Amino acid sequence: MMVIAVNVVGIAMSLFLYFSLHGILDRRSGVNLIKQINSDYAKFEKIDSSTRVGMAEVRDLNSSLDLHETQQNIPDTAELLFEKERDYQVFYRLLKVNIYYLVSQIQGTGSWYEMYSPEIDEAIERSKSRQMQLLQIRQYYELLEDSV
Repeated sequence: MMVIAVNVVGIAMSLFLYFSLHGILDRRSGVNLIKQINSDYAKFEKIDSSTRVGMAEVRDLNSSLDLHETQQNIPDTAELLFEKERDYQVFYRLLKVNIYYLVSQIQGTGSWYEMYSPEIDEAIERSKSRQMQLLQIRQYYELLEDSV
């Protein structure tokens, strides 16, 4: 019986030591795990802040590129619109000439030419005014390009 009692006490002590050491080992690894998590989180915060700074720089570069690209497109667009205004003026002049010839061929339509001729002239003048504004825009951006 004594042998069984000693064996039971030995087994009980072995289990006690096993579970107590296991708890200590678990707590010690938990502390190390928390330290590792804190270290990783500090690294994450550094990377996150540098990423945010980088993203802000990219947004600034993107907006400056968009502005630069837009500034490069303005003279081209102004040139295209300048040519369109010239085409409009040619169309209005041809319209006026053809109305004049049509009026001379059809009796009783002379008042039609007299009524619409001033409106066509005004349209031509508005087109010339837009054309002058486009010319000023082109010259302004040419000066900007020359200064850069």
